[in-house]
Amino acid sequence: MDKELKPVYSKAFAFILGFVSIISQVIIIREFLVVFNGNELIIGVVLANWMLITALGSYLGKYAKPKYNYLNLFITFIILIAILPLITSYLISYLKNYVFTIGAMLSIFDVQIYSFLLLIPFCLTSGLVFTILSGYYSETEKNNLIGNIYAIESIGSITGGLLSGFVFIYLFSGIKSLIIISILSLIVVFYISLKEKLVRFRNISGFLILIFFALLLTRIDVYFRTFNYINQEIYNIKDTPYGNIVITKKAGQTNVFNNGNLVFDTENTINNEESIHYAMVQAKSPDNVLLISGGLSGQLTELLKYNVQQIDYVEFNEWLYDLLKDSVEELKDKKVNTYIDDPINFIKKSTIKYDVIIINVPDPENIELNRYYTLEFFEAISNILSDNGLVSFKLLSSMNYMSDEALEISSSIYYTLSNVFENIILIPGEYNYYVASDTDLSLDITKLISEAGIENEYVNQYYIDDDLLKMRSKL
Repeated sequence: MDKELKPVYSKAFAFILGFVSIISQVIIIREFLVVFNGNELIIGVVLANWMLITALGSYLGKYAKPKYNYLNLFITFIILIAILPLITSYLISYLKNYVFTIGAMLSIFDVQIYSFLLLIPFCLTSGLVFTILSGYYSETEKNNLIGNIYAIESIGSITGGLLSGFVFIYLFSGIKSLIIISILSLIVVFYISLKEKLVRFRNISGFLILIFFALLLTRIDVYFRTFNYINQEIYNIKDTPYGNIVITKKAGQTNVFNNGNLVFDTENTINNEESIHYAMVQAKSPDNVLLISGGLSGQLTELLKYNVQQIDYVEFNEWLYDLLKDSVEELKDKKVNTYIDDPINFIKKSTIKYDVIIINVPDPENIELNRYYTLEFFEAISNILSDNGLVSFKLLSSMNYMSDEALEISSSIYYTLSNVFENIILIPGEYNYYVASDTDLSLDITKLISEAGIENEYVNQYYIDDDLLKMRSKL
């Protein structure tokens, strides 16, 4: 027989609803970022859908008039709330390559529809539960106490937000975090079912708890990611405040991804040589070099070909550094000083004058990365350069053709650089490399390499023609 929902149970369910919803929202949005290689725009689309569907569920709850306002109904809802986030996360990864072309860049419309459909089960249920629970609690207490339920749900959200931001993200992957909150919710259901002698729900919740505990002991987070990294062996996974790091191996090569985007691979000789030598050959007897990121991909090896006194390597992603530092022998070289710090903070407090500064950060595709391409940042760089010092960074290249958008980005950055440095050269390669300085710069790359006696596999006269390089640089 169904039983009445006691006020204390109503409050417990309201707390669980807020607790599970906020953590699920954070993790599911991060899952969409990983699967769609997204930025703030993806966050906005998913969050808008989340709010819209939840609001729709809350509105429909106003017309839901269960014949029996009993405990069984709400326990069923809470079980659904506990397991739906994990199912949603699985479907986000699993269905993408079946619905869309593998490797294709998705439009905002595709993301909008895909996220809307996948969010319906959880968001509609959570909105529906909140309205029905608020109405039921007010009816049983014979007073309008919707605000009380809302306050308790908000406390649950605050608690979940704090745990998500300060505990889960550092200790567990997103998938295992969802499993943990499912277990916590089901333990409450199991306790209430046991106390109220609801055998069916006690058995269901108990069985699910055992299943989820067993999943915690597996590499289920690796299994979820296999759908996104086809034909690659996933070596390590780490969720961090900077995003989801996935390290894969294929044919002896290590590939590092952040939020689904390839950051670097360890056997990319062309990229490593271009990143270092296009800048280093411009410097006259460089002593102090600052390398911002890139030290884990093999660029330190290229830097150490030069007779420098000191290399300061700044890595802002400490989690990525911890995962790969043992495999990079050059970090042990006495000339290399490693700093785990935000590059801008490091630059602002630096007292050293550098002859060469090489920046390896992704393109300005979100708010966090945009700050490395501002006038203020270039001015800060200029302040720590020696009199004949130079700075180099790269942007994605489209080889012999640039779209209107790429032209706008490149021209904007070039103009910003020109407000700080007298001379700028653009060197086309696997990326477009910008080198800026107040001293003279040259596009005779292979000539300078030969004069310096540097032995490279790619950046040399056998693979690169200086005249062709100059011609392409003017295009």
